[in-house]
Amino acid sequence: MPHRPRGRTSRYPHTVQANWRTWEKHYEEGKCNDIQSRFFQPKPVIELYHTPEDPYQINNLSQNGQYQTILDKLSSELDRWVIEIRDVGLIPEPMFSDLFGKGKKHKTIYEYAQSLGTYYYQLKRTIY
Repeated sequence: MPHRPRGRTSRYPHTVQANWRTWEKHYEEGKCNDIQSRFFQPKPVIELYHTPEDPYQINNLSQNGQYQTILDKLSSELDRWVIEIRDVGLIPEPMFSDLFGKGKKHKTIYEYAQSLGTYYYQLKRTIY
């Protein structure tokens, strides 16, 4: 979830590891460098790294126009795969109660996504 910082999505580590709270305090006091601060800041929506050259994933290449073809290819492949496996993440949560549940044809979101005639088949025809 790009809108959530890496370090603030869960309180669990803060309760079991005292150094997490210390690190967060360090950040709040402005004592972290740019790279350390990223842990507490919202993530970019799209990230692309050259992991053999950048194993710690520091230099995000997604804004570099030189990599646009690669990003387009990866985006298309992700779309294809999500539709192929009928990933339920494509279904907006506000629609859940309309599509499945008690008294409906499908009892679960999984049943709905796997059924014939859902919008997955319409999306598949559009993309392929």
